[in-house]
Amino acid sequence: MQQEWEEVVRNKASLRDLLMKPQHLRPLFITVCVMVFMQTSGIMPVLSNLSVIFKAAGSSLSPNTSAMLVGVVQVLASVTSALLVDHTGRKVLLVLSASIMSLTLVVLGIYFALIEGDEGGGGSRSGEWVEEHLSWLPLTSLIIYFIGFCLGFGTIPWLLMSELFSPAVRDAASGLVIMVNWIVSFGITFVFQSLQDSVGASWVFLILAGFCLLAAIFSALVVPETKGLTLQQVSALFTATSSEA
Repeated sequence: MQQEWEEVVRNKASLRDLLMKPQHLRPLFITVCVMVFMQTSGIMPVLSNLSVIFKAAGSSLSPNTSAMLVGVVQVLASVTSALLVDHTGRKVLLVLSASIMSLTLVVLGIYFALIEGDEGGGGSRSGEWVEEHLSWLPLTSLIIYFIGFCLGFGTIPWLLMSELFSPAVRDAASGLVIMVNWIVSFGITFVFQSLQDSVGASWVFLILAGFCLLAAIFSALVVPETKGLTLQQVSALFTATSSEA
């Protein structure tokens, strides 16, 4: 272990080395994209506006009670993800996670579209019927949404960041990826309310659903499966890819 650590210190890479060497660029691209998709799933603005969303949806439960229920579900789903990740693999959980989120956000988008259409004075009573008979739908959809998020995109991006980078570049790479992650998080949260005010909640949820669909496709086609691989095997995977290119 001492010899390995001394080797890492001797070969420690800078940010310039990280950006200039092809064998580092692909894992950097993958981890940055996965982090961006984690934020464009809408998790931060949805969490920040849970009570507002439930109030606007006319849920039969109080907004605070609904928010507490969602929090409990998040904890349970995170524990389940930790138990599953080494059995099902990273890629499968990421695809499943993004697919679940996309589907539930589409349902929420349609729900709010019906309500907003009724409020627009179009003469349709569909919004009233939806609020009366489907008031359980927003809470159910968001619970399933958070289950989907916690199963994959809530935990695996951080795991991939530690698995895809070699020890020599991990410090520089992790700092860059985390910086991008929080910049995107700030941007999404900052524009969420103004976007909702301008185009309506229905379109916001449908846009987020589109990003989740892209995340599922990206995970299926680009993200490598690292389950059962050692650090040396993962590094060899990217080195071989860079050599072929």
